Amino acid sequence: MEPTTTKKERRLFGHLFQKGDVWYLRYAVNGKRYYLGLKTRSYKEALKKALKRQMEVRDGITAPTPRRLAYEDLRALVLQDYDLRALRSKDRAEDAFKQLTAVFGGSRLVAITTPRLNAYVAARRGAGAQDGTIWKELRVLARGFHLAVEQKLIPSTQVPTFPKLKGDNPRTGFLGLAEFKLFHAELKALDSHVADLVEFLYITGWRTGEGLGLTWDRVDWEGKVVRLDAGMTKTGEARLFPFEGHPDLERLLRHRLEESDKAQLRSGKVVPLVFHRAGRPIKCFRTIWARVCHRTSHVGLVPHDLRRSAVRNFVRAGIPERVAMRLSGHKTRSVFDRYNIVDEEDLAQGVARLTYYVQQHTEEAVKA
Repeated sequence: MEPTTTKKERRLFGHLFQKGDVWYLRYAVNGKRYYLGLKTRSYKEALKKALKRQMEVRDGITAPTPRRLAYEDLRALVLQDYDLRALRSKDRAEDAFKQLTAVFGGSRLVAITTPRLNAYVAARRGAGAQDGTIWKELRVLARGFHLAVEQKLIPSTQVPTFPKLKGDNPRTGFLGLAEFKLFHAELKALDSHVADLVEFLYITGWRTGEGLGLTWDRVDWEGKVVRLDAGMTKTGEARLFPFEGHPDLERLLRHRLEESDKAQLRSGKVVPLVFHRAGRPIKCFRTIWARVCHRTSHVGLVPHDLRRSAVRNFVRAGIPERVAMRLSGHKTRSVFDRYNIVDEEDLAQGVARLTYYVQQHTEEAVKA
């Protein structure tokens, strides 16, 4: 839809005039005069371009020709924004840009149009990428456009319409208590150190990186709590998990303390990490994890599903949701609800409670 303005606004904004057969626009912003060649001989077309220029001026872009940004400029804006906000997900944005660069690298922003975005989606689907993955990649690119608008580098009219994809495809994997015992036993037979880490993540619901980076100075034996400082969490908020009332967690931490003492005696060096392999950091356990998943028929399960499993256990244990969110480190209710998975057993129990309720009230009604 074309922007609409009154005749008075058009006169106040600028003046259309001709040189030869070509129309030009003269206007002033903050006392500075600008001239813009409209490259048309049609008065109607010149008026449309003048109105568009007026909208750009309202967006804060005063120069006749906005800076000709390229795809690489957007990429730099987004990564700079990640650095400024100290976001831990910067590596994911960089992965997304690897895919985007293969298609849009070297392109001017005016060349990144909706048809090209649609073609990108089709190509990525053809390569086997899921819509959720494609949606995350496009979201990074869209963020770059909006940053450019916020910083008055381009007008809002230059932002293309992005394809609508069903990007929110939450995982539904989890381990019940009985399943976890079998899974943990298989894992312990292969690598007891990784098994200890996995048990900690299953109990606390913390992220894998938070468990791997946990150090002994964050374990308060007197207060019997494990702490994470604000800068150590994804949400940027401090967190603690008491273990005084959780004998399994206390047993696990004391076992890890013994392992650290053994490693220190063997190497003569201080071992600051709670979870390690004989004093060395655990950098990757993907191969062992995949082997255990295959042995226990949980193919497709990922370590992050332990976090989902913990949230499920919190809710079924009757922990208030507000407290459960503080324990697991969920900042928003929507994400917490997504992790609180309901399975067939939960539904069956719900129907059983409904049946009991109906029977009880029916009997009371008959007696009355």
